[in-house]
Amino acid sequence: RIIAAVGSYVGKHNPAWAPIVASKCQIDFGDQTVFKDGEFTIDDKKEVVLQQYMIDAELPVGSHCPKHYKTVDINIYLQGADRTGGHSSMVFGSDLTHTYVDVNAGYRS
Repeated sequence: RIIAAVGSYVGKHNPAWAPIVASKCQIDFGDQTVFKDGEFTIDDKKEVVLQQYMIDAELPVGSHCPKHYKTVDINIYLQGADRTGGHSSMVFGSDLTHTYVDVNAGYRS
């Protein structure tokens, strides 16, 4: 879903990049790279680590969003044609409710 969203966004704003965006994109969940150079980099061992990372970020059911410091960091790196960076952006989102995580935990794209 994430690489599709990145490709859709880049395609709308810079159509010339649309065919090559996947080869210039890296996606990390926490400290685990899950997509790089046009390919997913997940194996059985990494999947267990990622599952635990998501479980550790979940708030208890009925917690009514108390103050907490639990986050899931998703980093997306896009490189220029010369394989250099230079731009960054930070986005905050919040849709890791128990129901959302439960419904999407077993989803594979």
